[in-house]
Amino acid sequence: SDLRASLDAFLDDVVWCKESDYRDFFRADWAFTSDRIVAFYGDSWKPANVDPAELQPAPNALRRTASDPGHRFGLVTHPYLMSGLAYHDSTSPIHRGVFLIRYMLGRTLRPPAEAFSPLSPDLHPDLTTRERVELQTSPESCQTCHVKINGLGFALENYDAVGRYRESERSKSIDAKGSYDPRAGGMIHFAGPAELAEYLISSDDAQRAFVSRAFQHFVKQPPAAYGPETLDRLLKSFRESNFNIQQMLVEIAVVASLE
Repeated sequence: SDLRASLDAFLDDVVWCKESDYRDFFRADWAFTSDRIVAFYGDSWKPANVDPAELQPAPNALRRTASDPGHRFGLVTHPYLMSGLAYHDSTSPIHRGVFLIRYMLGRTLRPPAEAFSPLSPDLHPDLTTRERVELQTSPESCQTCHVKINGLGFALENYDAVGRYRESERSKSIDAKGSYDPRAGGMIHFAGPAELAEYLISSDDAQRAFVSRAFQHFVKQPPAAYGPETLDRLLKSFRESNFNIQQMLVEIAVVASLE
């Protein structure tokens, strides 16, 4: 519950602060924390600038953390998201990759041709999660979709099943290299979560998906219902406003009320 409250507070802060900058969703190196989060996730989740002489906040009240630029990249590495897209004892690059491609990049995926159960880590105790996923999804019939999914999920392998940063698994260094094939073509490669976050900031696919989903959420219809040029017009205005989310919401309200 603390992690969910932490993520909600982060989203509220980004959207309703003066800058209201979409790019902070991915480049913020801070988060909101509580005593319980600190106890579990460690010193990097301690609140910033706490003066012992000040009145102590209520137990488990949310406070802003200090910066952690090497390990924290806004929404995309928040432990509430990372733990929700994982198994209880291991990460799930597939779940994380599907989330990124569908919900942050706005792409569609076909349902798998046949259901399968993930390989148990106990069957291959010498393999990392990445190696195990690569083994299971190696057949050509799987690669049709997994060539799009896996590369995104692998870029987040530095975050374990509960979203703690790690540099090794099963005594092997984490391989967080990833990739993505955008609509416009030209494979994009990431060296890890920092480069993935930078790509999500600048990606046409990600920006377009954000505006489209915001419109769908508030208007309850897709932008195309208001004309084939609506999404392009809103996206152009969003970029010209320096990615101001509040201004984008006003633009959406105007479109919905006038057309």
